[in-house]
Amino acid sequence: MGGRRSQSSAHIDARYTQSELRGTVEIKGDVIGPAVLAEHIRATDLMEGSDMTEKLSDQERAMVAAAMLAARYLDAALRSGMGKEEIDGVLAQVTRDSGVSEIWITDEHGRIVFGSGDLEFTFPADPAAASQAAPFAALLLGTESVVVQEPRPRDVDAAVFQYVGVAGVDRPRIVQVGMARQE
Repeated sequence: MGGRRSQSSAHIDARYTQSELRGTVEIKGDVIGPAVLAEHIRATDLMEGSDMTEKLSDQERAMVAAAMLAARYLDAALRSGMGKEEIDGVLAQVTRDSGVSEIWITDEHGRIVFGSGDLEFTFPADPAAASQAAPFAALLLGTESVVVQEPRPRDVDAAVFQYVGVAGVDRPRIVQVGMARQE
């Protein structure tokens, strides 16, 4: 891998090719693979200058950065013609090779359509609903671009997770990254 470069803007200057989409991404001249993705994210502050940056821990910033990268990856993967199985495979590889436990990506209706595992779930449509997953509906509505949630029991099985989500790049959708937490 080339020398580390710090990121000074809120976007990723990336070129996507088929080989990059299948496990590595070139970001400002550095080629990274899933095994070093988490380390690269920690070294790269994608939200520099944002009010949110001051409120988030380093781990939460890394989770938001991972979600932003997943959103951009999905956009590029879909534009290149990759199918669901291949996209899901890359997302699963990222979770195996990093500290991220889960990655879930919805359609415009909040239904999970891509992810690092098998989960049938649809997010509530109302961000104020009485559900752990409800605040992420704001990403679909366009009222928020980033949602960071404190660790809490999740709706599907009561396991304690911390989730962050970002809005989709290509269309309204939720791109969510989850980390398992101890109670």
